[in-house]
Amino acid sequence: MIQGTLIFYWIHKKFPNSNYQSFQQSQNILVNRPMFWDSREKMHNHLVVIDSSHLEHITQHYRDTIFVCVGCDHSQIENNDNEIITIENQLPLTDIFNMLLETFDLFTEWEANMEKAVNYLFSFDSIIESCDPLLDDPLALMDTQFRFVSYSKRLAFESGYEKRYVGSNRYLHLEDINHLTAMTDFKKLEKEDGVFQHTDIENVMLKNIYSTSNTYVGRLALPVTDNIVKNEYYKQILNTVAKYVEALYAKFGSFWHHETSVSNTRLKQILCSLLGGNAIEQNELYKALTDNGYDLHDQYYLVQIKSHFTNNENKLGRALTNHLENLWPGSCCITYQQKVSVLINITKYECNTNKLFTQELAYFLRESLLIAGISRKFINPFHIHAAYQQTDIALDFGQSLNPMYWYFKFDDYAYFYLLHYGANIFLPEQICDVSINILREYDAKYNTELNKTLYAYIKLQYNAMSAAKELCIARSTFLKRMDRIKVLTGIDLSDFQQRIYLAISYEIFKQYNVEL
Repeated sequence: MIQGTLIFYWIHKKFPNSNYQSFQQSQNILVNRPMFWDSREKMHNHLVVIDSSHLEHITQHYRDTIFVCVGCDHSQIENNDNEIITIENQLPLTDIFNMLLETFDLFTEWEANMEKAVNYLFSFDSIIESCDPLLDDPLALMDTQFRFVSYSKRLAFESGYEKRYVGSNRYLHLEDINHLTAMTDFKKLEKEDGVFQHTDIENVMLKNIYSTSNTYVGRLALPVTDNIVKNEYYKQILNTVAKYVEALYAKFGSFWHHETSVSNTRLKQILCSLLGGNAIEQNELYKALTDNGYDLHDQYYLVQIKSHFTNNENKLGRALTNHLENLWPGSCCITYQQKVSVLINITKYECNTNKLFTQELAYFLRESLLIAGISRKFINPFHIHAAYQQTDIALDFGQSLNPMYWYFKFDDYAYFYLLHYGANIFLPEQICDVSINILREYDAKYNTELNKTLYAYIKLQYNAMSAAKELCIARSTFLKRMDRIKVLTGIDLSDFQQRIYLAISYEIFKQYNVEL
């Protein structure tokens, strides 16, 4: 059985002067295959072809029947209370009848293909692609994270929609996602029942898709046209397609059942557990890293990404994580406590590109209207929990002190954190001035005393003679050491904040009884 709206569209497409007199508000009456008018036959639930000379014989009300009257205009049916499609053209009834049969065959095959997709567990693509013969515009199915589950490839390409809207890995372009999620009422659209129109980046008609638990999981979309008949037709197409999409979703339980990467999923699970401060077996973590192409000696940054807009928090989700993983291949994006973080393998990044990571990050953040907190560089992946807290601190202090910046490095704000909290939860090497760590590693490797030299210089109020005397070395030797320290660390002892940060850092190392 086919809806009257669908039939009328194809008639109107061929005969623009045709009209549909309907007493059903939505023109949703369902009818079986066409038959010719015959007063002796039962015509209930059928599409009935009739010429104008027989109109006077239709005296009763057929609320479940649609008449196609050939060779008459709308004025001839004004006093008739039945569902009637008028075709003014004087054509043989057989020609109209055959056209209607072809239309029924088209829609019958369409629904049969969608039913087959559900019964035999075909892809969502098979449902969407089956609609191509019925549409002039591309149909799209999108999940909650703005990823195109499927769309009409040919129509999208020919119309330019694909180039305009489909980004990397089938996600909507990030600037469009930001535009949508920044809208205060966008979340409310998930509760819309039936087909509805919405003007955002484009004027579209939408139909929400729900799981068996009535949870919003995605939506279908078609462009709104300037043709009223076509728009009504598109509404019915969306309603019908939605039934089959929901049925297939119920069987799969996901739009992305075929995209399961066990190794990647396991690494993300482990990283989430570590972010929460949970214990993980060392071998388990190292296996997950190596399975994903990481070396145990690689160095990392953890970067936490946030929206510039307070009402846009926690709405980017999977779309953002996917975009970042494509932007920085080899990275691992995770969502923890509804915050998006990306583990950057800086060793691989620097080996594969000649670009400065922070420059690329700044460009991405600026274009996407996002901000980021960056942890200190670390090697031991078990330190990711501390790195995560570093990103929180960088964002908290950075947004307060430098609200116009796009990203905030923890090392730029650790000094301010120390002023507020001291070492708190961190080990000295995780919170203190990184210069001390550099010098400790250098001293251990080359059996030098550069750390003691710098500490003596600070402790003795930056007096070279006094520091040299305490270290029992010549002043010239002391000055050579200081030159070496400046080359290794890049410290600027004329910077007051740097001097204070170093002094506090050394005191924290002493509190933890760490040998300098």
